[in-house]
Amino acid sequence: MKAQRTKGAVLAGNGPQSCIIDCGGTSAQNHRAFHFHSGEGENTIVQGFTIRGGVAYKGGAVLCTNSSPKFVNCVFHANQAQDDDTGGGAIYNENSSPTLIDYLFTANSATNSGGAVSNDGSKQRPGTSNTDAPTKKT
Repeated sequence: MKAQRTKGAVLAGNGPQSCIIDCGGTSAQNHRAFHFHSGEGENTIVQGFTIRGGVAYKGGAVLCTNSSPKFVNCVFHANQAQDDDTGGGAIYNENSSPTLIDYLFTANSATNSGGAVSNDGSKQRPGTSNTDAPTKKT
């Protein structure tokens, strides 16, 4: 049997109250905190951050494409997706299934769907729940 290689990295802050990633995004200057697109899995962990001020056409704070990282003890605040055809003010998942543990979504918005989370060809992992209900774009 061949061993399966998985990508992984841990980015750990001192907690969302004291460790803030401010993306500084505007409608003229789009910025997001993370774009996972290289097959990252559960061994890629973002832990203990507030992620705020992300603005992008989809996934204001985080865009996951064919990747499923893990977010632990994170706050997603005031992020925005501004494209008419997509959504995910905080997180946009495209063929991805990230894990969310101990998290909070506040004041995130999207022009189209999923003020907090939008899923396209993605599945929400069992046991994962949101404070803002996710929307699946079909």
